[in-house]
Amino acid sequence: MGTWFVFLFANILFFYNSHADVIELQLGKPQETQQSDVSSKSYVDTLIVIAVDVSGSVDEEEYQIQKDGIVNTFSDPAVQNLLRQCSSRGIGITYVEWSGQSYGPGMDPFNPIVQVIPWTHLLTPQDMDAFANQILTSPRSSQGETDIARALDFSKSLLLSAPFESDNKIVSLSTDGRQGRAEAGIPAVDLLSLARDRLASSGVTINAIGIEVDFEADPRGSGFFPVTEADLSLGVYLNNYVRTGERSFVESVKDFEAYSEAFKKQLTVMMNACIS
Repeated sequence: MGTWFVFLFANILFFYNSHADVIELQLGKPQETQQSDVSSKSYVDTLIVIAVDVSGSVDEEEYQIQKDGIVNTFSDPAVQNLLRQCSSRGIGITYVEWSGQSYGPGMDPFNPIVQVIPWTHLLTPQDMDAFANQILTSPRSSQGETDIARALDFSKSLLLSAPFESDNKIVSLSTDGRQGRAEAGIPAVDLLSLARDRLASSGVTINAIGIEVDFEADPRGSGFFPVTEADLSLGVYLNNYVRTGERSFVESVKDFEAYSEAFKKQLTVMMNACIS
């Protein structure tokens, strides 16, 4: 009986060791191999998340102005020429539309942030044209409250799971308002600062474009909550609570029409980092 038991135990132990990975995966044990393997990723000069505000304070005309500005920038021969000057590694880029909890018709209230265009490898001007066309033809994804903190956290998750790797990771965020969501015991502005700090600790640069709105003429830009006198300038607000990184910067524009030039300037600076 003892000999039979030892034989049986030895065979069970051999079987487990031979199939340990499968058994652990089926039992739901966390596996390092289930995470993105950096060594298998393509290395690019720069990783960029374009995060565009589509919250309720952005009407359809203003939304289209933002999209047109981005599309025109990627189609601009001067910008495309910058890509030609980059190394052969190119750029990894994705396009995100964000808001907070959404209540618009046909919107998903639980998924207010959408990766509209997946990670794309830009190597040629033709790649840039194709990327621009995808943005141009995509429908609006959300229309909720202003939740910059959630947009930053979502952008960080995209950078971590990207099929590319780079030492230069950038989030390019645009907004016409301030953080609206707060949590129990955490004011909205602190919630935003914590989200920014999480990206900063991961070495991510955050650039921002603030689309300034006259509060008396159009209170929608306030983000639906009171702000202090010091925060009345959206550019100051973004500088204090969103921008991070040694070479980061904020562009302030007075209306949506000026957004195109601001985005072109920002993308030009980001692409210059990849020029050898």
